[in-house]
Amino acid sequence: MEHLRCGRPARHRQLPDARAGRIRRAAHPHGKAVQPRPSAHRVRAVPDGNPAPHRAPCVRQQRVPPRRLDRLLLSAVVVAARRLAPHRPSAARLLRGLAPDDNAEGSTALGIQNYADAGIAGRGVLLDVPRFFADRGLDYDTERTIRIDARMLDELAAFHDVEFHGGELLLLRTAWAERYLAKSPEERAVTPWRLSPGLAQEEGVLRWLWEREIALVAADNLAVEADPVLESDFRYPGETPPERGVDHSGMLHRPLIALLGMALGELWKLDELAADCADDGVWEFFLTVKPLNLPGAAGSPPNALAIK
Repeated sequence: MEHLRCGRPARHRQLPDARAGRIRRAAHPHGKAVQPRPSAHRVRAVPDGNPAPHRAPCVRQQRVPPRRLDRLLLSAVVVAARRLAPHRPSAARLLRGLAPDDNAEGSTALGIQNYADAGIAGRGVLLDVPRFFADRGLDYDTERTIRIDARMLDELAAFHDVEFHGGELLLLRTAWAERYLAKSPEERAVTPWRLSPGLAQEEGVLRWLWEREIALVAADNLAVEADPVLESDFRYPGETPPERGVDHSGMLHRPLIALLGMALGELWKLDELAADCADDGVWEFFLTVKPLNLPGAAGSPPNALAIK
């Protein structure tokens, strides 16, 4: 995941080349620092919930040792920038990354180590979707595909009284994970798990994130974006669903990672941080993210801390 910038730039090394994607914006957006509003100093671990049996169907599909499955659910995933570059050859040129032919099976050049090597730190901003809906008297359901478009993102920012200066690490609370974890194993087994509020698959959302120079987007749901994909500006002509696994047709992941070079965080534990922000009315903080140094890996637990 990604972001930085608070007081003096909180980095100890020069970030890697374009393979670091939008995280470079967090490192030195316009060469100036943005100071979060004063607040009592508190430290909160953002991800890593109680490692009790919280296995989600999507997690079971991963080839991970069984002992680590429980830990992964709320550990969050840091998705390496441009891991999807082979889908669009232009992405390599746009981000000055590897040519598609060089990004062959077994290549480690575009792995999560590009984030882990320098770490990620900066000004974090939390937008609490359920609280916004409750304040407006709108119906909200964590198990409904609610599409958060660019206009709603503006409304959320205004509701939380936050501004963006470039390089922020954006967190979205949907409360999906909270509801899932509150269910019994029997309830989870019969509940459709791919139903979640999230970012709309629209060009306007990409433009909103790009123009504000957001470096990282993380959420407490399965994919950051609305799930499943109902409408999308990003479907490829003639695409057919895969024989097995998740259907990625029309998802935001492709343009966000491959074209914008943005880091994504999934299944973050944001309820305690949201309660803290609601208590003091300050929805920004210093956020650090330290992925594991796994060459060639597409993701990692983020080991994130929010400091207020």
